[in-house]
Amino acid sequence: MGQPKEIKDPKDNWIRSFFSKTYYAQGFVYFEDGKLSYCGDTIMWLDKVFVRTTSQKRADKLMFEYFHKENPHYAPYVQLF
Repeated sequence: MGQPKEIKDPKDNWIRSFFSKTYYAQGFVYFEDGKLSYCGDTIMWLDKVFVRTTSQKRADKLMFEYFHKENPHYAPYVQLF
């Protein structure tokens, strides 16, 4: 896993950069008896990521989009930590 991957905000510009903060997260999915679930007894950790943007809500949106694109078979089950 190592270093977090950077996610670029497509709406980023020099004016927005004055109001930006860095948000970190790591994706994970639960498994129950070897099947994907929303709550289970086993966790599989996904990538660590970070994004510089203006709000936590926007950061979460960009991170979910990243995980849905990178791991489409886990898409509805991905959660952020």
